[in-house]
Amino acid sequence: MARLKRQLERFGFNPVGVGLDAGYFTAPICHLLLAEQIYPVLGYRRPSHGANPIRKKQFIYNSQTDTYACPNGQSLIYKTTSREGYRHYHSDAATCKVCPLLSQCTQSKNTQKVIM
Repeated sequence: MARLKRQLERFGFNPVGVGLDAGYFTAPICHLLLAEQIYPVLGYRRPSHGANPIRKKQFIYNSQTDTYACPNGQSLIYKTTSREGYRHYHSDAATCKVCPLLSQCTQSKNTQKVIM
């Protein structure tokens, strides 16, 4: 915002909108622009998905057991919480090793699926 304000003052611009790269698509930037009555036009950032066709949304959470069930029925159990506060759920590597969906589920060398 400081850079934008400097340019506006320097060149005497009074914009209605400003075009920005997708990297600027954050809540604070949008809020500050709208507070200045400048409408942001932001680039689209394509979601970065891994090579696995099976996504987290295909795993079903069971709040009673605090586990996830994979599309093939295996339970992923809670192991740890990251420093960022994400809970990590791990599958049983031996069960995954013989699963027919393994190549669609994970590229992990230890044949274990981890979801957060």
